Amino acid sequence: MTAHPAPLAADRLYRHCDPDSLDFETSDELRALDQLIGQERALEALRFGTGIQGQGYNLFVLGPSGAGKHEIVQRFLHERSRQALTPSDWCYLHDFMQGRHPRLIELPAGKGARFRRDLEQLVEELQHAIPSTFESDEYQSRLHEIQQELGQRQSEAFREIGKEAEQDHIALIQSPHGFSFAPRNDEGEVMDVEAFQALPEERRQAIQRTIAVLQEKLQKTVQQMPRWRKEVQQRIQELNEEMAAASVGPLLEELREAYRDHPRAVEHINAIQKDVTENVNALISQEAPGNSSMASVFSRYQANLLVDNAEQQGAAVVYEDMPTYQHLVGRVEHQVHQGALLTDFRLIRAGALHRANGGYLILDAVKVLTQPFVWEGLKRALYGARVKIESLEQLYSLASTVSLEPEPMPLDLKVVLIGNRMLYYLLCAYDPDFLELFKVQADLEEDVQRDADTQRLYARLFATLAREANLKALGRDAVARLIEHASRLADDSERLSRSAARGGLLGRRGGKRSGHRRTCARSHRPADLSRRAGAREPGALDSARHHAHRHRRGGAGPGQRPVGDPARRPFLRASHPHHRHGAARARWPGGYRARGQAGRQHPLQGGDDPVAPAGLALRR
Repeated sequence: MTAHPAPLAADRLYRHCDPDSLDFETSDELRALDQLIGQERALEALRFGTGIQGQGYNLFVLGPSGAGKHEIVQRFLHERSRQALTPSDWCYLHDFMQGRHPRLIELPAGKGARFRRDLEQLVEELQHAIPSTFESDEYQSRLHEIQQELGQRQSEAFREIGKEAEQDHIALIQSPHGFSFAPRNDEGEVMDVEAFQALPEERRQAIQRTIAVLQEKLQKTVQQMPRWRKEVQQRIQELNEEMAAASVGPLLEELREAYRDHPRAVEHINAIQKDVTENVNALISQEAPGNSSMASVFSRYQANLLVDNAEQQGAAVVYEDMPTYQHLVGRVEHQVHQGALLTDFRLIRAGALHRANGGYLILDAVKVLTQPFVWEGLKRALYGARVKIESLEQLYSLASTVSLEPEPMPLDLKVVLIGNRMLYYLLCAYDPDFLELFKVQADLEEDVQRDADTQRLYARLFATLAREANLKALGRDAVARLIEHASRLADDSERLSRSAARGGLLGRRGGKRSGHRRTCARSHRPADLSRRAGAREPGALDSARHHAHRHRRGGAGPGQRPVGDPARRPFLRASHPHHRHGAARARWPGGYRARGQAGRQHPLQGGDDPVAPAGLALRR
């Protein structure tokens, strides 16, 4: 006959925290907690992932809800970012060769805003300097000289033809319709038609031959006039360019000197000077400096500061709580003008990848996967190590609106995804690119070992939470009771729940957690457990659940009996007066550990755990 183990005493189910073991009277005597409790392995993984350089060493932080994943990650990354260099500023500039492809320029932190201000000031100075230059007496005098030369040249040519015609008694007559020739009589007067017809035939033919020769010379002179005017226009253009260069040259030379260490900035300054000289006629034809046409020309000389890190200390840490496609990779905005959609490089907007470049980007894995096209866009950016701003309409040819194609930005950042274990193992199973891009896993602990040092840290944690919530100071009796409560929520008399502390034990804990624990005292029959176990899904999802369950609780592998199998462990339906809503872990005589499993939810399921049955699980 098989001997049954001795019954587990009720006092073994509850581990008391003696208030006298706490060396303070109230929580006001304790310093604020400035460290994380029980997450050494996760912090080591974070240090490894953020310290190693190479493609694909991004991080996935996994853990249960309420474990404080966001707080832990942001706190660690902010401390880590202070040791890193401040990332660069990035600006988009107009491309004077290809207007639809704005150029990207990188400047040291703080110089991007300065460059933008310098260009804005340059535009303001040009709007006044250029009109003033072309209204000056010097320019008007030189322009008048060039125009006079054309008139004199034309007059001289007609004068020579007129002299030659006078020698043959032919008059050169100028009318609104042009030039014509007419014979003169002996008195020097122009003959009328009747007088000309009265002349002898030979005389008429001689006059007509002379007029034909003169008309040919006049025609050649008239044909040369467009060439003369073109030469004059060329000289005027050279004069305009000379005056424009004299006007903007000193201003641009100062900018060249200020940004001589940045070749792309100098290239843009040179392009501005060339564009001013080429479009000087359009600039001086405007009636006022504030004319819209002049403003449209000058707007191309400005800079669109895409990322400004002037106020940034160390690397950037960006958390995008709404990771849509446009919020992640940026967008190109449009303006409506007379019923048409127009855009330019000044309407390019940065995404989270741009702002986090050179630092860290934190994303919620669930939000990334539930937003259309975001996951593929993120992988494309990480694989190519660059972010290209491209609208979905353009990407999938859904619209024919002409838009910009900005130069892509090179990427050098760490992406940190935050999610639960189920999501992690599903991505491992279904997406072959996942482990290539997220090679570092940081797994957060759900509970920590309960000892004197940990209890002291928890006391400081409760004191910190009380101060943050503007609550009264806690006595050591209250702190001791909170420690006991954290141990109860951990279902282990030798451990303390982290989610209990994170959930706000000081009057801020929601009903979800406590409501869940009320189901712990419910016992289940083996038939109920078999029905639940039979409801598991096959395939990769079941494999993911198995790995997550085994990872979290140290369960058996395939083909082995799980820890909670009824054939391997007895059941004990007993409860302590202080544990009406669940059982706690306690030491079982003979070296086993008793752990309450009743009604406990699996992290991959919404219902009860189908693997671990109710009761007290015994394990080595």
